[in-house]
Parts: sequence; C-alpha cells; structure tokens
Amino acid sequence: DHCNGVLQLLKHPEGKRIRVGRLYLPDTGGQLYNDNYEALRAAAKERGIPVSFLKQGLSMEQGKLKLKVLNPAEGYTSENLNDYSVVLNLTYGAFSALLTGDVTGEAEESLCSVCGPVTLLKVAHHGSDHSTPEALLQALRPKLSMISVGRRNRYGHPGKELLDRLRKAGTSVFRTDEGGALSLRTDGERVRVSSFLSERSD
Repeated sequence: DHCNGVLQLLKHPEGKRIRVGRLYLPDTGGQLYNDNYEALRAAAKERGIPVSFLKQGLSMEQGKLKLKVLNPAEGYTSENLNDYSVVLNLTYGAFSALLTGDVTGEAEESLCSVCGPVTLLKVAHHGSDHSTPEALLQALRPKLSMISVGRRNRYGHPGKELLDRLRKAGTSVFRTDEGGALSLRTDGERVRVSSFLSERSD
C-alpha cells in the first residue's frame, strides 16, 4: 500500500520536476505483488528509471553517509506483504537511524539481532499496538522516535500500548498527526527535529 504515493508522484506531470536516478524496491525472490506495485514498476520503466532490488546484507556509502539493508532477508517468505518492507540502518557520523517501513511481526522481531542502539527510530506500521515490541526497544534504545500516522485515522493509530512502550523506553516521540510533516537535520553530531508546530534540538 505504501507504494501508491510514489506511483502518483511518478505519474503526475509535476513529478517530472523530481529527478529520480534509481528506484529501490524489496527483493522478494520473485514473489508476486499487487497491481499497484506492478504499476509502479511500469511507471519507472516508462520514465527510464532503473530499478534495483534490495535485500538483507547489501550496503551503500557516500561520504559519511552509510546505508545498510536489514530486510527483507534472502529466502524469507510471508503471506503478509508488509513483512517485505525495506528496512534500512542509516549512519552519518555519530547519528544513526532505523527506518522500518511497514514491517511487522517476525520480520520486525528479527531486527533485534541485526541492529544495535540508534539515535532515531522510525516506528513501524504507523504506531500499531502490534508493532515495535519491547525487546526491539531494548535493543535499539532510541533517543528519538517518529511516528508517521494520519490524524484521526480509522485504525486508531498510534495505539496506547505502543505509546506506553515508547514512554517507558525513554524516547522522545514525534508524531505527524500532532505536528504535521516532520523533518530531521543533523551534522553527524547534533540533531534538530522540526515540524509545523515545534522545533527541538538535541
């Protein structure tokens, strides 16, 4: 479901102003996706954008910026397409982040063994009560957490149990339903998170 926004960007006339050098998608070992996913690949082909497939173990570097792919694992199979979400461990100097996509369940739990403490956690699955287990929070010990979630969404995200776990973990929580679009800036040491309503430096 999360490919839909990118699909609209590629198909919209204004999207031609966005220079996309390459599209990265999860490597699923040839398993089929839904029609929207295939439409995204077709839109990339139409615009001449090469597509690369990511799986656990791949990494990319540019200067101080390093990206390591933690999910999906090679050979992994699941009936839940969310569990094929690309999960990235990003580091830039002393700053680090875990970008979880929409990963859930067993795939999310596996991150405990492949990722250590991070500065920032992008909370998975819009802050569902069934995401971000305590064991993962203990492994990551995030200083900051971000939840991408629609205001007054029909699922009731973020869940109270999830928010309680984050509070007990001692992480500062930023939510798009409360502050609107969020941005984070770092020089590799200091971090500044800003939204429409507030700005905080750490």
